Amino acid sequence: MISVRNLLQQSNGNSFLVFLLALFVFSSCELFKPIQGDRNKDKEEKEEELDPIGGGRIYNPETGEFEETPEVLVDKMDTIRWREISTREYPPITTEGVLADNSGDGRDVVIGEGEFGTQLLRSYNVSMMLPFLTDRFDGSDPNIDPNARWAVQFYTGAKLAMQKLDAEGVNLKVSVYDTKANVLALNELIQRDTGFIQGSHLIIGTVRGECVKRMADYAGDQQIPFVSPFSASSSITRGNPNPFYLQINPSLTTHLKELTRHAKENYNSDQIVLVAPGNNERAKDRLRYLQMVNAELAGSTYVPRLEELIIDDETPTLEETNIDIVMKNGRETVFIVPMWEDKAFIYAFLRKAYLASRYTPVVVYGMPQWQRFEDADYNYYENLNLHISSEYYVDNYDETVREFRQDYYDEYSTIPSAEAFRGYDNMLYFGRMLKQHGTKFYEFFDRSENNSLHTNYSIQPILTVKKDSYDRETFGEPERFENQFVHILKFEDFYFQPAE
Repeated sequence: MISVRNLLQQSNGNSFLVFLLALFVFSSCELFKPIQGDRNKDKEEKEEELDPIGGGRIYNPETGEFEETPEVLVDKMDTIRWREISTREYPPITTEGVLADNSGDGRDVVIGEGEFGTQLLRSYNVSMMLPFLTDRFDGSDPNIDPNARWAVQFYTGAKLAMQKLDAEGVNLKVSVYDTKANVLALNELIQRDTGFIQGSHLIIGTVRGECVKRMADYAGDQQIPFVSPFSASSSITRGNPNPFYLQINPSLTTHLKELTRHAKENYNSDQIVLVAPGNNERAKDRLRYLQMVNAELAGSTYVPRLEELIIDDETPTLEETNIDIVMKNGRETVFIVPMWEDKAFIYAFLRKAYLASRYTPVVVYGMPQWQRFEDADYNYYENLNLHISSEYYVDNYDETVREFRQDYYDEYSTIPSAEAFRGYDNMLYFGRMLKQHGTKFYEFFDRSENNSLHTNYSIQPILTVKKDSYDRETFGEPERFENQFVHILKFEDFYFQPAE
């Protein structure tokens, strides 16, 4: 049986919201009933410091953060309005929290042992740390903080996965915590509920970089596997190797590596041209990394370098740039443009490539942010055979996806967001890993099965690199684990779809 314990800490003046979050946990379908009233009076959303997950904000894989941009529109979400219900039917959550359907006393009961010293238990403790932001609700506004909706959606998806796991005989005790997107509040949670968190067999969540870092350090010290579904930063464990940190969102280097791999698998190396503006040092650094990947894939440091086109032209339309000098007459010219920061440059280059494609076929590889460029000319995308990398893709025609959408709608009377898919996939995957492989499930990633909706789990150790006295590189202990699966999407028939 899966029991869910909610520890959304109350603060003065916020008991009403905490009570309503209790309603959400025990009767989520009531929370998402269709809203009656005037939908045209949308309130302008305040910009918060919290880094929300995905959605309309632009993700920067170099920093591992989601960033606001004044140039890209943010999709608005439907307004959620709360309603009052009987406190007898749904008692409010107190500071101590409540435990629903408890199937035991929380002590580990070993029912078997396996390789690497793993223990198979009767049930497993899971702590879920999400920014519900209960402290930002004062009762005067019936709407929850917009940034909290990411947490709500992630949790609702995870809750559906818990139901499925329960039917499969996976016994979990899940405690849900409100981190308030604040490292100080996170520290208070760790100190206040040390018993359960320290006794967790799995921790999932946190969003902001500083909270991820704090939770990773704590989990490493306590030797508890910590799953970060959101952060793509490669610096969380830099200088402090932590084999208990499991990063689900691929890092920038993984995106670049998979883009290069796909290009080389489908085209000859002499067809590929790397592109960067001369005034963007970070973009030029990425070109250097792509050259390293090219050599790595070829298995030799003496492999010919990929051709580079460094554009120093700073005119708005790149009118002084002649890309004909790198075009491959009679064959496709494949451009890899590993940048997203300068949309003006990207658009100007795509226009130049589009004009050149009238005489020579062109293929362009870009970054995941390009699918969020709402003012892009999609004719360019279509005619330039645009490919991008992406950590997220859902096939709306897939039967299992359609079933999940229907189940989610039946449960909550709304359609699932990307965060609901992430919550569902992560809880289902790691719940099954615990059931199958026990407390040291992280030793068995090479034997895991993939039935996920938005990604595949190809979790690999990222090893520390050391140099010996002869300046030769050697690999040491795992710095972290990272999911290295990346979708390669192609823009075809005016939408992004898997390239293969």
